Amino acid sequence: MKIAACAFPIIVDLELATQTMFSYIDQAAEAKCDMIVFPEAALGGLDISGVISIDSLMGLKIDALSISCIKERAAQNGIAIGLGFLELSEDQIWDSYLIFDQRGETALHYRRYTDGWLPRVGAPDYYGCGKVSGVTQSGFGKLGVLLCGDLFHEDLVQFMADQSVDLCLHPMARAFPYSINTQRHWDSEEFPIYLEQYAKLKTNVIVCNSVDIERQDLTPYCGGAWFVSKGRVISSLPLMQEGLLIYDGF
Repeated sequence: MKIAACAFPIIVDLELATQTMFSYIDQAAEAKCDMIVFPEAALGGLDISGVISIDSLMGLKIDALSISCIKERAAQNGIAIGLGFLELSEDQIWDSYLIFDQRGETALHYRRYTDGWLPRVGAPDYYGCGKVSGVTQSGFGKLGVLLCGDLFHEDLVQFMADQSVDLCLHPMARAFPYSINTQRHWDSEEFPIYLEQYAKLKTNVIVCNSVDIERQDLTPYCGGAWFVSKGRVISSLPLMQEGLLIYDGF
């Protein structure tokens, strides 16, 4: 498989975000990639407030125009697409992830299992966590998805390992304090913790994160993309850099 992992920028405007996603999909297709993977909540963002009247404006129904157009793009380009978004369904908001296969068919509809994304204030009944693991059989073999903090739920990790998935996607929306030493701190102190978890999966892992280059004075989504094989990095994209990481070898 030839796969592209995208460090996708934070774009508030949904139409612009969708068009930017199209651009990356087309780039990956032109590079003859079999799949492109976008981060958690790439379409619409994850900065929820805990106020349902505000947060619902960020959410999308599963049949929203932007999602339908991305599904059509998968079929047009013959490329599988994984993307995250806040889903409006059943009078709740979910942190969801979709995989469309190369024909534009839905291969997986996953809702984040862990609650680390939930608001600490507000009305928690309006926010939902999934109850079903993210494993599906695809044309690429058995695929698994763990969204961000799901990686640190030991039962989920063990289940994924027991399923002997051929490939695990780990899309994130992960912020990290920014400084001139951010990359060094991430590489030496933070990412080794992730690598320990990836090793437990006993398979190949694709990781990608949202990036917010405009907020370097705060704690931005720090970006990055990685291809990991049994706990070892084999290719990576630097932090705080938008773009595609392409690997041909899985």
